[in-house]
Amino acid sequence: MTSLDVITTYSLLMITLFFSFSMGQRLRLGKLLPFSLFLYHSAFCAFYWHWSLDYGADSSMYYLKSFIIDYTFRPGTYFVISFVKIFTNNLHLSLFNTFLIFNFIGLFGLLLLANVLKSLWPYRRGYMKFIPYIILFLPGLSFWSSAIGKDTPAFFAICLAIFALMNITKRKHLFIIAIVLMFTIRPHIALLMVGAASVALASAKDVKIIHRFAFSIVATIAGFFAFNFTMQYIGLGSDVGISGIIEYILGRQDQNLGGGSSINIKDMGLPMKLFSYLFRPLFIDTSGVLGFVVSVENVILLSLVFLFIPMGIFTITSGNHAAVRFNIIFVIAGLLLLSLTTANMGISIRQKTMLLPSIFFLIAVIANVRYRKKAKYLNRYTHETE
Repeated sequence: MTSLDVITTYSLLMITLFFSFSMGQRLRLGKLLPFSLFLYHSAFCAFYWHWSLDYGADSSMYYLKSFIIDYTFRPGTYFVISFVKIFTNNLHLSLFNTFLIFNFIGLFGLLLLANVLKSLWPYRRGYMKFIPYIILFLPGLSFWSSAIGKDTPAFFAICLAIFALMNITKRKHLFIIAIVLMFTIRPHIALLMVGAASVALASAKDVKIIHRFAFSIVATIAGFFAFNFTMQYIGLGSDVGISGIIEYILGRQDQNLGGGSSINIKDMGLPMKLFSYLFRPLFIDTSGVLGFVVSVENVILLSLVFLFIPMGIFTITSGNHAAVRFNIIFVIAGLLLLSLTTANMGISIRQKTMLLPSIFFLIAVIANVRYRKKAKYLNRYTHETE
């Protein structure tokens, strides 16, 4: 690295650190948590950069292609390359410093998720109070959201959407930004977000009727154009029928089967496909240090899901909050789509970072509802026995 690169690296890290403290204050996270997340996330960014140099990664491909491909802000890979080109072609950033740009974006998403979890999490004593911190410091969240590529902005987009839906009346502009950002990199996921938001906002009692009506109209129009574009984007055409979509899904199950982390999902039942996508690899599926870390993370995820979701999902489903309904619909639809079309565990590990913020949000809501019900029962019981 040249002396200019070193100065740029230091400047980007200081800007990111200042941003962490500033956003930490605005999001009521204090100082220690933002600083810790900055160090943790940036360390994974450096690790990912070094790993990409040794083993190769899509991140290096995006960086190298930014020098030879003209600006083409088409959704998907070309948008990411064109975005990277802004920093390589105009600012002449090195690979590592371009990584730091994406590190900034991913850290922003993690801070938003921290605000959501901290504002909802009810436990202040015992081991339960540590669960939000366990979630925020899961290695996979920081690893996959710190590198050049689609995963970082996708993670930020869904975190921004959840944060916006917590108070959609005042943050509707943030939700629109989240949809647009997701559309630029993964149009099919943006389509799911529009669909989930349409149902959630149209039926939510915490949203005024006039806002529900206006959003329903906008979402219907946006969904129509997004659906046509998405079908063109994946190569099916706008006039595709149900049989064409099913044929596409079956064809996707044969793709990405060449690597060592691929699994044959054609012969699996739907429950096993969902389980494999969300919780595998486990210890028997992989080897090495990285495989062990991923397996530990999946065990934690599996434990959290089965500790909270089965006993609480029906309770929160009966509510009418837009954020809850959006995340339930988004997780179900996203899991079905991605688990039916992804046969490579390496890809699923990366892609599911789009779904994990929604899952963690639902866990936090369930914990909040359960805690309040228990507290209400204890107060009533204490009052009756006095």
